[in-house]
Amino acid sequence: MKKCMGCMNDYEETRGICPTCGYSDAAAEEQMRKAPDLIAPETILAGRFIVGRALSLSGFSAVYLAWDALLLRRVVIRELFPYELCRREPDGLRLTPEPGAPKGLMTECVMKFEREVSLLSGSQDIPMVLNYYRSFKENGTIYAVTEYLEGSTLEDLYGGDRKAPASLCKKILSTVGAALDQLHARGIIHANLSPSSIYMCSNGELALIDFGMTKRWLSSRMRKDPGILDLRYSAPEILMRKVDPTVDMYSAGAVCWHLLTGKNPPDRLKKRIHIRDEGMGRLIDELTAAKPEDRPESFHAAGVYT
Repeated sequence: MKKCMGCMNDYEETRGICPTCGYSDAAAEEQMRKAPDLIAPETILAGRFIVGRALSLSGFSAVYLAWDALLLRRVVIRELFPYELCRREPDGLRLTPEPGAPKGLMTECVMKFEREVSLLSGSQDIPMVLNYYRSFKENGTIYAVTEYLEGSTLEDLYGGDRKAPASLCKKILSTVGAALDQLHARGIIHANLSPSSIYMCSNGELALIDFGMTKRWLSSRMRKDPGILDLRYSAPEILMRKVDPTVDMYSAGAVCWHLLTGKNPPDRLKKRIHIRDEGMGRLIDELTAAKPEDRPESFHAAGVYT
């Protein structure tokens, strides 16, 4: 039997192609050809995690489907891999500092990411927060291991000019708002809320993914914007050294604007965000006020949920 690196199900090796998901060795080779900086499928990390297909690759991290050979379950592994700070060695695993990168910044980034994972690991009692199983340091970087969820991001479901029903938008906003209020009470800011960081599971439940605490910290310390935050949905002050929880309120309002209109939100400093919908337009305007002090003190205070 062969384990498919596309879905982690087993199948007869003689078939060549996984009957469950259609993944094959040829697909793995094509993935590596297009993105040679990825870790190759079937690589083993920490002596137990078998790396599968890449789920996403950005200027900050690489995310992989993986198999936990000890607990026999699918997991997701996020590898800290900020392109501005490091590069992949010829062995296909180790990351080393990029020439010209600020000295010690990658080491500090690893520490910040480890702290982020620790905070989220201690907040799994809050709805919408993924199960963070562990983190480990290896190959000059750090990896976070989380639960694997079936489903799609809101970006996948409502990208382009596709619109979401107002009723669904209100449900998403109330669910996300309630979870973020609880996180804010513990001093945790998402800081990267967008349609691609809200996950709709196959059972209809929502999850928050791709937190941006370390991303925001790194962006604020680079001489130029490294492009690791989605600024289309970010509050104007997001790249300042210190921000407060209202940056998440702004982003939530901008996400709702996108879902309802099928368009990217306009620059809040140049054009007023406005939408015609009973109450929603007024709520989105409050959440996306240009100045933090003009936004509600919490989602609950804004009437997002009761």
